Amino acid sequence: MTGQARFHYEPLQLPTHIRLVELLPSRIMEEDISCRALIVDLDKSPVYEAISYVWGHEADKAEILCDGGALQVPRNLIAALRRFRPSTDTRLLWADSICINQADILEKNRQVRIMGRIYASAATVLIWLGEAEEGEVEQVALGLYTVLELRKAGRLEELQQSQLIPRPLEEIYDHINRLISISCGIPAERSTGLGALVGLNANPWFRRAWTFQESFLAKDRRFFYGSLEIAANEMHVAFSVLGELHDILEKGNGRELLQSSTMLLLGDASGNTTLRHFLNARRGSLCKNAVDLVYSLLGVTTDGMGIEPDYYKEFTDVFAEALLSMIRADGNLAALEDVEIKPRGPGIPSWMPDWRKVPKNLRGLQGLKSHVFSCAGTTKPTLSISPNSLQLKIRGFLIDSIAELILLEEALNSTKASKEVHMALVRILCCDLAVSQSDNAPTQRWNQSAYDTYSAIAAEHNMSGTSTEFSTFIQRITRGSEYTRVMETHCERKGLALSNAEPGDVIAVLFGGRVPFVLRPTSYDEYSFVGPCYVDQMMDGQAMKQLANYRNEAIGTKLARLSKGIARQLTLPAEKVPRYFQVRDFVLQ
Repeated sequence: MTGQARFHYEPLQLPTHIRLVELLPSRIMEEDISCRALIVDLDKSPVYEAISYVWGHEADKAEILCDGGALQVPRNLIAALRRFRPSTDTRLLWADSICINQADILEKNRQVRIMGRIYASAATVLIWLGEAEEGEVEQVALGLYTVLELRKAGRLEELQQSQLIPRPLEEIYDHINRLISISCGIPAERSTGLGALVGLNANPWFRRAWTFQESFLAKDRRFFYGSLEIAANEMHVAFSVLGELHDILEKGNGRELLQSSTMLLLGDASGNTTLRHFLNARRGSLCKNAVDLVYSLLGVTTDGMGIEPDYYKEFTDVFAEALLSMIRADGNLAALEDVEIKPRGPGIPSWMPDWRKVPKNLRGLQGLKSHVFSCAGTTKPTLSISPNSLQLKIRGFLIDSIAELILLEEALNSTKASKEVHMALVRILCCDLAVSQSDNAPTQRWNQSAYDTYSAIAAEHNMSGTSTEFSTFIQRITRGSEYTRVMETHCERKGLALSNAEPGDVIAVLFGGRVPFVLRPTSYDEYSFVGPCYVDQMMDGQAMKQLANYRNEAIGTKLARLSKGIARQLTLPAEKVPRYFQVRDFVLQ
């Protein structure tokens, strides 16, 4: 299309106006794409289909003809248009890289506000997974056939119970294929597509930020992979079966291939539609601009309506806006519990969750189901964020300081001689919660029943950890232990903190916090945010009672000494000594 005039975008006049692509027909697959751009009003219920796809690399573009003018679009979209192009009639489609003027930031802001409505209004969402290499379509089709037959045969439990030792994924697939062949009567050569199906799950479409909303809101959706068309219900069943086989794949270190986001795209059964839920579920999603991690979810959340898309903003401004929106919607500081362990570097403050990354350390305090706690009583968050989004000012008070941090395994081993101390430690490792055999079981506080259950297991096996039952129990309460430490405080309290905590860090009760937080002093009123923690006997408003009526002279004297110690550490004058159990504003950097 050398020398071709450029396509010119006509402006959209109303907030409900969108452009549609009228795709012109061709009987020749390789022929250049030609289309016309039409402006329609969503309020008038136009009939069209929407394409959901991955843009690919910024430089990987080619030209199409739109209204006779040349327009650069992603090559992956051109492949999709060729796949969806009719041979005789025209076809009305919506595709973002054509239908939104990407060079007009104000138009982009307005269109992103109604993106959810655009996909929800489409007659069908055509999900393009990309072109397939030679032989891949057949392998994926075999994989679909295999898992669908496996579901029909009702033999999943037999596969789940198979004992596999850790081995390369290829051997795991071979083993599962043999089991499938025996269980379902599928010839071995017909069951080799499992690996291809798992590989399809690694397709970048499942990790792109915008595809979640596009699929979630669709009235009807169909998947396309090269020449293969897959019905949405078949895709759902296929990935459900793979999900039920996760135990086998986990033994082969392959569970990461069964991304939780994949099942989320095919249907989220939790019923939770909050921005916090979706942001955490979609951490690390692919996007060119990190602001889209937030903007791509606004059409599906119930509490993000106050956030207005603005592509002039930095991603830290949008992340700060999202965090503040979630805190106000929740009425508590639960969103601060999502901050991952990260080195303090330029660009993002210590208190801000970095939704660009998928941190493993969030599993460290997985047992800390904070919705059952009320550390700050009935207080509401009192906070503000600086104009540059780098500082968070938040009200609360200090209650203690970390004296020592111990590895979980060392703590358990050091207390085997004393049953009473051991039992107290186990309760702390459980965050004062009863440990169930299922992650989905209702959360209950540690009670006599939990004590009796663990005591019986420990007594029967002499706390040796040799039995499967005992080992399973210990495994559950120490899950994520590489990111967790047992802490002892200067006021002789015990608890749990994340592995990035250090002796000398202070423990604060922040208004609206369901749990205490560990902070690291950097000056008189400035701190780095370390993370949430569990402090035994301080999780149910005890600190608020002490704040209202503080009379313990021994503890008071000890806390005064701690304050002076911090002052010396920060070389502060006496009048600027941080006071414990004194309400003040903390500046988090």
